[in-house]
Amino acid sequence: LDTSFNHSGIVTLAIGSYSTHIYSMALQRDGKIVVTGDTHTSINDMDVLVVRFNIDGTLDKSFDTDGIVITDIGNFIDICHSIVIQEDGKILVAANKFADLNVSLIVMLRYNSNGSLDTTFDHDGMLNTNIGFGGIPWTPSNITMVQNDQKIILLGKREIGNDAYNLLVRYNANGSIDSTFGVDGYVVSAVRETGYRENFYALNLQRDGKILAVGRRIVDTIGFFLIIRYNKNGSIDESFGEEGKAITNFGNAYELVRAAAIQNDD
Repeated sequence: LDTSFNHSGIVTLAIGSYSTHIYSMALQRDGKIVVTGDTHTSINDMDVLVVRFNIDGTLDKSFDTDGIVITDIGNFIDICHSIVIQEDGKILVAANKFADLNVSLIVMLRYNSNGSLDTTFDHDGMLNTNIGFGGIPWTPSNITMVQNDQKIILLGKREIGNDAYNLLVRYNANGSIDSTFGVDGYVVSAVRETGYRENFYALNLQRDGKILAVGRRIVDTIGFFLIIRYNKNGSIDESFGEEGKAITNFGNAYELVRAAAIQNDD
């Protein structure tokens, strides 16, 4: 353990009287550490949590005066799974706002470097997205990436009853939906069909702008590595693998990909 980090190598933080969860972390160029998740503000209410630490593990009090920002985006449960630091230092997080235990909405939030909401992003710093077919989406996982042109890609999953879909959404830098991507800004693919189901767990961008989504395909009780490559406009890149998908099993019953990295030669 690095004892120069908070004297022990370990930082623990209690916020309020109820539980707090951290799901994602990002490093700023100056070495400061930003983490995000959720915190119970009451027994029945959870809000989005963003905390920034200095390099030595102390709370950064230049971030909303105490290093801690709690944002209430709904009246029930708010959960934040993903964080990205933009080139300009602004902090982008992807969250879910639950109306109840079965219905949620995608919410993107952007903060200035001082912890305040960035009002140039959809007017108030908070962007609610309803995919708009068959009711409100439930997206239990959100992954975000920022392209070189500052457009924002969100990866998640949509579930309505027994139907499930992988979901990619692209936003312009100001928070508006990028209608040039997929169909009206969305790429939706079925993940539960007869004989198999698929789940995405990670996202990455190649230098040429192509998008990699990775996860698993389950056929009966057998799990396979799954990689899908999309072109910059959201269409499947059929030059990759077999019709845009690389599906691999290494002889085990269960395979799962949770991360993707890009080599310099792509």
